[in-house]
Amino acid sequence: MLDKALNLLIVLCIALIGLLFTDVDIPRLIPIAALIVIILLLFSRGFRSIFITLSRKIHPRLHDITVKILSGFEDIGIKDKSILILYSMVYQSSEFINAFILLKAVGVTVPFFYLMVIIPVIMIINNMPVTVLGLGTREVSIIFFFAKYGTPATLLGGSILISFVEHILPVIAGIFFIQSFYMYFTIKDDVVIKSREI
Repeated sequence: MLDKALNLLIVLCIALIGLLFTDVDIPRLIPIAALIVIILLLFSRGFRSIFITLSRKIHPRLHDITVKILSGFEDIGIKDKSILILYSMVYQSSEFINAFILLKAVGVTVPFFYLMVIIPVIMIINNMPVTVLGLGTREVSIIFFFAKYGTPATLLGGSILISFVEHILPVIAGIFFIQSFYMYFTIKDDVVIKSREI
């Protein structure tokens, strides 16, 4: 749960930073205030308590979800939390950098800060349990959101390339490691069973 919560908050931070540098017609104070709230949620125990109390007043189910998401941050020290945030920031930034490079490879130039805002939306759409690995939903989302930067055919090619590099290629590469993982867990299970017999 901590992993999901951290990744979600970091993706939101990246999107909010992107909003600051795009020409979207919203007051700059809104993304800045949202960034401050996220930082406080990550590092302030008192602010998390206030946030959890507010969620209880809104709806019991929202309270349960908020507690599950934020409870993982209680047990981690500031140093470890900062390292995890840095790792998450690097990992999540790779999504935007990959999209920027792969779309550029097919001749579509999307402003990087616009990518920072839109890719999180596409990531949320991908995570809906509609298709396997978000195939199809990702392509349609890219064609829809980046329509002014390229033709549908070019954007479809770029989105298929993104799907291949980020999802299909790692699965194909993982096939070569299945045997070693299987052997590792089989040996481990055999050792546990034999130790119980003794």
